[in-house]
Amino acid sequence: MNKSIKKCVVIFIIYIMAFTGCATQSKETIIDDLQVNSIQAYNAIFEKSSLRTYINVYETELFYMEIIGNSADFYIYDFATENKQKISTVSNFALKGRSNTLINDTLYFYISIYNGNELKNVLYGMNYTEKEMYIVSENIYTQRLIPIIGIENQVVALQGNTLDDGVMESFFEVINDGGNTERVELQQSDVDCTRNSISQSIVCFDGDGQYLYSIEKNYLNKDTRYFLTKYDLDFNYVEKIDITDFLKNYEISHSIGMFNAFGNYFCITDYSGNSILCEVKNGEVSVILSESDLEYVVNSCENLNYEFFYIRNTNEIYRLDVKNGKLEKQNYNLENESSDIRCVLSYGNVLLIIKNSTTNDDKENLYLIPCDNIP
Repeated sequence: MNKSIKKCVVIFIIYIMAFTGCATQSKETIIDDLQVNSIQAYNAIFEKSSLRTYINVYETELFYMEIIGNSADFYIYDFATENKQKISTVSNFALKGRSNTLINDTLYFYISIYNGNELKNVLYGMNYTEKEMYIVSENIYTQRLIPIIGIENQVVALQGNTLDDGVMESFFEVINDGGNTERVELQQSDVDCTRNSISQSIVCFDGDGQYLYSIEKNYLNKDTRYFLTKYDLDFNYVEKIDITDFLKNYEISHSIGMFNAFGNYFCITDYSGNSILCEVKNGEVSVILSESDLEYVVNSCENLNYEFFYIRNTNEIYRLDVKNGKLEKQNYNLENESSDIRCVLSYGNVLLIIKNSTTNDDKENLYLIPCDNIP
C-alpha cells in the first residue's frame, strides 16, 4: 500500500487548556522506563483504510495491522526515521481483541485464528527492539477477545471455557515468555471459579500495577447482581462494591465490552457504546463523565499524573487528574475543522492522535505529540 509520509518540523508545541484558550510552551521530555529523553512532535499521512487497526505506540514507533483477505500483516512505522517495516503475517486470521500488555519492550496480545472447524487462541509477543513477532502459547478455549494484563514480567489472562454440561467457567492463567502456563484461582472471594459455581462468573478484569480489579456477576434466585471487586497481586480478595443499581441507572448492559481500572477510578463501556467514567471513594461510586463512544486511552507506563479519554468521531479529548479527580477537556487544534478522531494511543508522555479527514476520503493524519503527564 502506497503511503505519503511527511515529518512535521516542530519548533513549538501547542497546548490548549480546557475552556481557557491557547497557551504555547516548549516540551522536550518523555517518560521511558523511568528515564527522561527528548522528544519532538511528528506528523505522518497514511492512506485511509478501514482494514487497518492501530494497536500500540512505544516511544516513536507505531505497531499496527492490515487485513488482507484471510491474513493479517503486521507493521512498525517509526515516526523518527519515517521507516515502515513489515514484522509478520498471520494466516487464517479471525479475531483480535483490543487488550494488549507491554512488558519491558515486548507487547503481548491474543489473536484467534481459524483451525479447521474451530477457532484457536494464540498469544503473541512482539519485541520492539528485535522487531520480531513470535508465538508464546496457544489454547482452544471458548473464550474470545481474551483480556490480559502484565504482572511481574508475566502475562495474566482471563480465560473461559464451556464445560460438558454447557456451563461457561472463568479462570485466570499466568503465562511466562517461554509459554509455561499456570492456572490460578482467586482467593478469599465470593466468586468461586470452579465448575460447581454455576451462579457466578467474572465478566472482565484489569490491573494498575498495584491491584487487580474485576467486574463479577452473581446469579441468585433469578436475580443478577454485579460487583466491582479488588484483589492484590497474589490474587487475594481485598474488597468489593455492589454496582448493580449503579449500572442500571446509567443503562450499562450486562454485555460489557471494555473495562479499565486505575487507582480510585474505572471506566466501563458496553457493546452498545455506552460509557461511564467513575470514581470510588469511601466505598461509594460516583460518575465523573457519561458519554456514548467514550474511549479510555491505555498507557503502558505507571504512576502518571493524568489519564486520557476521547470520544470517537469527534475532536473531544479529556484529561483526568488522578490526584484530585479534576476532568478537563483538551482542545488540541489538529485540523479540527476538517477531521475527526479515529483513535488515540499513548505511551508515557506522548499521545498518538489518529484522525480521519472529513474533506479527503483518501487521507488519515497521525500526530505524535507530547502531553503533560510527567509524575
